Amino acid sequence: MRMFQLAKGALQAGWQLLVPDPAQVEEVWIAGGFSLGLDADACIRLGLFHPAWRGKIRFCGNMALKGACRQVMAEDAMPGDGLTARVLELEKDTRFSLAFARAMSLQEAAA
Repeated sequence: MRMFQLAKGALQAGWQLLVPDPAQVEEVWIAGGFSLGLDADACIRLGLFHPAWRGKIRFCGNMALKGACRQVMAEDAMPGDGLTARVLELEKDTRFSLAFARAMSLQEAAA
């Protein structure tokens, strides 16, 4: 239960800091094999995802494997084609600790 509480707190605090207006999000893709066993409505009730994302959440399994296969199969693809990434170290954001502590609550989220 404690591990779930920590994971829930980190996930919720992360999107709260990174997504200024959750209602503007058009689609949410959740990757990883574990995601295939999740229920979107239950995740929203627990506060893992914002209520505005109801109907917009897609669980897509192992995307790293799918992406690697797609890259290998593309004849003209170059590594990193059209992709950009940056590292965001939330633990260095002074707001993260407070958001994380608040997000570890296991009360059902308001709809």
